[in-house]
Amino acid sequence: MLKSSEINHYNNSVTNIDDYLKLFEPANEGQLKGETSNTYMYHDKAAERIKHYNPEMKMLAVLRQPAERLYSRYLHLAREDRLPTPNFEDCLDKETIWWERNDLFFVFYAVISMSFFYSQVELGFIYGFAVGFGIMAYGLTYFIVHDIFIHQRFKILRNASNWYAKGIRKAHKMHHANLKKDGGESFGMLFPPIKYFKEK
Repeated sequence: MLKSSEINHYNNSVTNIDDYLKLFEPANEGQLKGETSNTYMYHDKAAERIKHYNPEMKMLAVLRQPAERLYSRYLHLAREDRLPTPNFEDCLDKETIWWERNDLFFVFYAVISMSFFYSQVELGFIYGFAVGFGIMAYGLTYFIVHDIFIHQRFKILRNASNWYAKGIRKAHKMHHANLKKDGGESFGMLFPPIKYFKEK
């Protein structure tokens, strides 16, 4: 039997079956009960667990018109001040959205890394190469895992489907599932939480 703790996907959500059932207590006897959530789509065990707790559950999948869904995503990014460009039409242009605001982190740490290399060559700081290389190695690893493997900014590593690759993808999906400032879940980059490797 599944434990209540096993249905905990991320913080700021109902995390056990008893609390979930309490959500429906205001409903009248015989009244149809239902709820809407897109977070079930992020977890490949959700359907199995729903069937375990309620085999008679009816599920409906509603797919949005693609252009409407794209514009909705644009508005969502606008609310969070994360747009690569304020103009919606420009966001459809791959040349415009190639550079993302998040890329400033790469520039910032690249400057710091090069500064440490410079500090050893020109200033005699004996740990300059070690520190600079460490920062560079982390940035390169993050770029390969996050930008290439997960977000596919380059169309490579798409076919990786071993247990380790699946665990990283699952962890990152849950990392993005929470859109609030607080209560997010760390995806661990190279070392995701072990629970994402246990689930089949």
